[in-house]
Amino acid sequence: MLPLSLTLLALAPEAERATGALQHRDAPGRRRCKALEVDESRPGVFRQELKECTERFSQDVECNGNRLYLTRVDRGRDAWDVLLRASSPEQAAKDPTTAMDGFKAQQQTHNGAFLCDSSGKLVMYGGRIKPAGTYGASRPEHYPGLIRRTGEVSDGQVRWSKAEVLLDEKKARALNCTDNRPAAQGLCEFDGKLSVVEYRGRTFLFARANLGDHEFRHVQMSSAPTATPAELSTFQSLIFDDYEVTMHNNIYFMDVQAMGHDEMLVGLFPAVIGGEGGIYLSHSEDGLHWSKPRQIMGSPPVGPRTQDYPVDGFKVNSERLAFSVDHGINLDHDDKCKAPPHTCDYEISGASLQALLGR
Repeated sequence: MLPLSLTLLALAPEAERATGALQHRDAPGRRRCKALEVDESRPGVFRQELKECTERFSQDVECNGNRLYLTRVDRGRDAWDVLLRASSPEQAAKDPTTAMDGFKAQQQTHNGAFLCDSSGKLVMYGGRIKPAGTYGASRPEHYPGLIRRTGEVSDGQVRWSKAEVLLDEKKARALNCTDNRPAAQGLCEFDGKLSVVEYRGRTFLFARANLGDHEFRHVQMSSAPTATPAELSTFQSLIFDDYEVTMHNNIYFMDVQAMGHDEMLVGLFPAVIGGEGGIYLSHSEDGLHWSKPRQIMGSPPVGPRTQDYPVDGFKVNSERLAFSVDHGINLDHDDKCKAPPHTCDYEISGASLQALLGR
């Protein structure tokens, strides 16, 4: 329990909040939200239940008046679709549309990350690399590497541009994009969720770093000038204050957003640290050096992972942090589950937020 005071506000329309329509329910299709692991906390507010057991890696995006909620869903080996649903209450219960067909996406849907860039374009990063001689390497058209596309939203659909390859095997090795698993032969495969954010004139990319054989995961980063996204810098492993990089600490992925007018970066991530599973928060001024991870929500470990994933695209400023969490993630790659994941909304403000941001 963090020794912080907390103001936790419900993210719900006033009418619904007044009538108590949004409650913590166990009825079919409604699951429980959680309390934050801080003083004076209250449970979050149920937002929606997802449609399929394998949905994960959610992201909220607002771009040119479009409010988008995107998730990844399994469609078979090495093929995942990106699902799109509007985030308005009247659209939340409707079936989502397919924003990108995984069989045609050159692996971009496996780990896709989205942002609305400074020019107002919807941008998607994603894709994987396979070392020569390993599964998939004989199909370079299927595994071209890290790719970038821009998208145009119209009538609930997204029309994507052609793929721009930012990073292939040769370039990745030159930039020290690393994976220590024997099967990867030292080359990062980008097998986990990515996060991208514009900050101080650069686009920062945060990707998984597999550091050993036993599901020992961390995060590495690179950045490029916003105007020239292919000019990526050398990849570096994130450095956290008072944190030991060891097989007993596991950061599964990291969602990152910029706060204010490029004041700092804030990251939310599911992790198991010192045996404590949960969602953690950290902040940084340069994208490489980060504050000590602070647990804001508990989540029982399932091996080195948890079943609660923060939703990328959260909002943070000097007064409040508004974020969502997908609960009940199915950690297997199949469509068998007692219930699909569900999403709850949370908010932190006041002295608690200031303390979390090191103020």
